[in-house]
Amino acid sequence: MGKEFKQLEFTDDFMFSKVMQRPEICKSVLELILGIPIRKIIYNETQRSFHGAYDTHGIRLDVYVEDDNNTVFDVEMQSYDDDLPRRSRFYGGMIDRKLLTPGADYSEMKDCYIVFLSTKQMVENGNRCIYTFENRCTEDKEVVLNDGVKKVFVTSAGDDSELSVEMQEFLAYLRNPRKAEKRSSLIRLIEESVLANRMSAEMEEEYMYLEDYGLQQKKIGKKEGVLEGKRDIVKTMFTSGMSPEEIAKCTKIEISEVNKMLQNK
Repeated sequence: MGKEFKQLEFTDDFMFSKVMQRPEICKSVLELILGIPIRKIIYNETQRSFHGAYDTHGIRLDVYVEDDNNTVFDVEMQSYDDDLPRRSRFYGGMIDRKLLTPGADYSEMKDCYIVFLSTKQMVENGNRCIYTFENRCTEDKEVVLNDGVKKVFVTSAGDDSELSVEMQEFLAYLRNPRKAEKRSSLIRLIEESVLANRMSAEMEEEYMYLEDYGLQQKKIGKKEGVLEGKRDIVKTMFTSGMSPEEIAKCTKIEISEVNKMLQNK
């Protein structure tokens, strides 16, 4: 069982995604981290699911938004140890699959920022608070690939002495939300949102449901998760116009199983 709802902070995944639903907060956090102006935030789905091939991993994003310049932002609160470099690679690939519609030209792909926030150091032997990665030429570091993707790791566990006062306060808030000073308008706004969310009975009910659902999924195990992924893919392919026979051939699932999945709508 995870934290009690009333103990959730901005650094907890559920609370983070809820607070970042407020456009003024999401916009300000992104502008602070990335150092770029964002005129308007556009929400498609605050948490967006991406599924790959029927037998592969899917992902559920914490915050997935776009701006009015057609740039995509995926913002994740990294609350557990993981192989972050490869995880960010996987996230980028899954997002790209959705950004490029069938028949579209590669030039139509939107620019994308993948941002991870954490209270732990995310780069081995690193001591920075902000790391921005983009593809560059090994032989000539001045040559940038310009593939439209940047990955940004933000950690409160590094040396923030050369960062702006506002960024230092934001990082201090990530380290310890209850003890950090709340002088900047952004931190005050985040804290107000956290406190308001803790008072929401509807939000608490949603959190409890998700916690219970997560425990049930662990009990069900990986096999059922893969089966559910297959069902989603089969239904999507059928909706796009493919026949059950074509789906069976493409996915290598028996036609009888395909028909069962389609009947169980």
